[in-house]
Amino acid sequence: MPPQTPSTLCTPSAASRIDPRMTILRVGSTRYTLNTAMLSLHSTMLRDSIKEEESGILLCPDWWDVGAFDVFIDWIYTRRFPSTYRPWGIEPPQPLDGDACVRIYIFAWQIDASELRAAIECKAVSFFVQNDYYAPFDTVNLAFSALPHEHVMLELLVDAHCRSFRDDAQGKWEMQQESKLPGKFLVGVMRRYARVGARKELRASDYLGHRSVKKRKRWEEEEAVESVESGDGE
Repeated sequence: MPPQTPSTLCTPSAASRIDPRMTILRVGSTRYTLNTAMLSLHSTMLRDSIKEEESGILLCPDWWDVGAFDVFIDWIYTRRFPSTYRPWGIEPPQPLDGDACVRIYIFAWQIDASELRAAIECKAVSFFVQNDYYAPFDTVNLAFSALPHEHVMLELLVDAHCRSFRDDAQGKWEMQQESKLPGKFLVGVMRRYARVGARKELRASDYLGHRSVKKRKRWEEEEAVESVESGDGE
């Protein structure tokens, strides 16, 4: 009898009982041994790759962000995000700020991990809106090269830049990345300065409008609870 397919509500332990097979993923010299059912459940790309590769060993492509994959693994097993993220798995850890959230979102898009994508999208929008934040230029470049041209995350990056960018905050690295900014980003900035610049604050609803009213309400409730628990709501 073929293994049962776990549902999206399945716990890691239940998934392991339903399908105990393991898959090995190799990213350069880094090796992961993970439950096949959990990977298939949470990433369409991984599910398809596992079906095609009978050996049970997957070699990950060059664009694979090991740091974002670590966050993905932590999240599918705990449903919680870690406090830090290591870009590409080799750079020093950084806080899970707006920059990290966008990079993790891009990775979730690339591996078609819809649940992780939805969760990190809310976290990214919340961070940008609440912290008057704008993304570094290298992250902007990555996002515009990886996401569809009309994607709402790109709209957020443009609007946040228009609202919060400060020229005096640029370092040498940012100045180098500035010359690589995509034309679509620059045109978007020019068109939106008047609309966004005159507004006092960004509105989270502008970037979560594609969600249902029920999902937006649930996200707002979760954000309120998280804010109280962290002390921000006092």
